[in-house]
Amino acid sequence: MENSIVDYLTPVSLGTVVASFFGILFSSVVRRKSVDLAHLLTRAISAGGIPVSLALLYCVFDPLLLQRMEGNRLYIAVAALSVFVISGAGAGFIKLKR
Repeated sequence: MENSIVDYLTPVSLGTVVASFFGILFSSVVRRKSVDLAHLLTRAISAGGIPVSLALLYCVFDPLLLQRMEGNRLYIAVAALSVFVISGAGAGFIKLKR
């Protein structure tokens, strides 16, 4: 079986987390702003989901790749929960903070 986009998700996501962490940290130090570790980690980990979200979008065009995303079920669950909340808000059942 040849390599595909899903075979690189973990290293790309991890690289995005690390790059975001140090980028945000560096930016805070340069601007002489205090660093809130919880905020820093939340932003960096959230950035790590971007490559997975792009891969999920790609799976719309190549559904067989979704079967190979075995280790990324957490992201699929988060995507489903996000759609649930957005749909509930759109239908007026859930009120979101702005």
